[in-house]
Amino acid sequence: MLNNIIKLKNNKIKKIQDNLIVMFTDNDIPYIVFGAYITADWEKRDIEDIDLMIKKEDEKKVEVLMLQLGYKVANRWAFETKYQNGDGIDIEIRTNFYPIIADLNEIWDTIKIDGIVTLNPKVHLTYLVSHTLEKIKFKEFDLYYFDEMLNHVKKFREYIK
Repeated sequence: MLNNIIKLKNNKIKKIQDNLIVMFTDNDIPYIVFGAYITADWEKRDIEDIDLMIKKEDEKKVEVLMLQLGYKVANRWAFETKYQNGDGIDIEIRTNFYPIIADLNEIWDTIKIDGIVTLNPKVHLTYLVSHTLEKIKFKEFDLYYFDEMLNHVKKFREYIK
């Protein structure tokens, strides 16, 4: 069980994520929610950030929107921009998972879970595996990464082939 401080933080992340979904929708920006927001057991895990996928052609539009919302660019990599606004919560916005998944059509073959657009189960599992390997490589590993993969496979077993 999580302590109350972590529960408050997780609730704050959920509220920020929900607000971003509304803002992206209102501004006609297609998005995909992925990562811990979808796969984590919110009663067991301290959620660290918000992960969104957008289309490459919407990158500038998203940056303008994020700046208007009070976020600043903290880091920029080839396929990801990390935004922060001083509240300690990172918003990580990607345009691809390359080199893991280079086929953007596969990424945008999405499903909805509780009304939220997310990666199809096979692509999401690929992301979870690669993210776990990245965490092991940089010595940031925790067993909850395996727990998330296992929960994901149990939940979507019939879709992952």
